[in-house]
Amino acid sequence: MDSDSNDGAFLRRRFAWPLAVVTADDGAVSGVLVPKAEMTYRAQLSTNRVRARDFNYLLYETRAARVGVEPATVREKLVLLRLTVEAFAWLEERGLVHEDISAGNLLWSIRPEPAVLILDCDSIRPAGSTVDDPLLTTTDWTDPRVLGGEVPRPDQASVTYAVGLLTARVFGTPEGVPAALLPVLRESVRATTPRPRCTGGLRFSTRPSRTLQHAPAHHARRCVRWSPSHYGRAV
Repeated sequence: MDSDSNDGAFLRRRFAWPLAVVTADDGAVSGVLVPKAEMTYRAQLSTNRVRARDFNYLLYETRAARVGVEPATVREKLVLLRLTVEAFAWLEERGLVHEDISAGNLLWSIRPEPAVLILDCDSIRPAGSTVDDPLLTTTDWTDPRVLGGEVPRPDQASVTYAVGLLTARVFGTPEGVPAALLPVLRESVRATTPRPRCTGGLRFSTRPSRTLQHAPAHHARRCVRWSPSHYGRAV
């Protein structure tokens, strides 16, 4: 197999890459067609509903157990994270950045073997490129430099930040943290997390079932307070 064939196979295996571009009558791009996630990336819940098995089911294991999602072992979590890192490293090697890395955009499976699928691939762009498109990111996973307006869009450092958060949140769930340690962690986060300049009085929901997005880019300059009990969610 040549390099292009290998790249294509890896792309289809790890990314929900668009299959086709949809254009309007005037030729302008109006959307893309993306493949549907395979059933291995879906969970049959105890409520008889079928849902995409995203990384939130790894972060909130108690809630996942209540709806019947099979948990991953520590070893399986390590493999899932390694596969995720490999995928983003593959993008970096090609000069690409995924601008919206979040638990909701990462699917996982452990049967028949650990695997990950990265969604929202229309958020992938050449690193350092200048685009006029509105910035759509999940706020509680976004690089504080972007939230604070220090950089206009996510870059490779932003990817490192998001993957670091992902690792900490997968292995640092509140259920596994002694109550006496939470104040120490909270103060550590406050002391080490850059705070964006506040330009408005907006507040964000802390409910774990909700994700927050912002667009255009100027909406990123908001007041954010980080709490380890919400995995760094803005509160």
